[in-house]
Amino acid sequence: MLVGKINPSVKFSVKDQLLVDPSVISAEWMIVTSERMPLGAYEVRFSFVLGELSQTQSGDWIFKNYYMEYLTFTKDELSDWGTDDSVMLYKVASKIGIQVVEIVDVNLVER
Repeated sequence: MLVGKINPSVKFSVKDQLLVDPSVISAEWMIVTSERMPLGAYEVRFSFVLGELSQTQSGDWIFKNYYMEYLTFTKDELSDWGTDDSVMLYKVASKIGIQVVEIVDVNLVER
């Protein structure tokens, strides 16, 4: 799976317990996946997930989800997509106002 390192990172305030001050977590990676894509569709919906990518001591890759949202692209916006899926990481990043600065291809064992 292609995972994009984003800049700037996106910060979230998380409150786990009622009487404890919230902590701030930072998402530095993004995954983009397409939803159902019927042939000839005028629009295609994509989900993007912001989170953290890490590797365990045994070498397994894990992506911890912090935030997910959907975006819709028209057929015209996807005209240069082709077979290179990294294009979609750049398109989503541009649409939400961030940049992809690195792309890695990893086999995720957890998401």
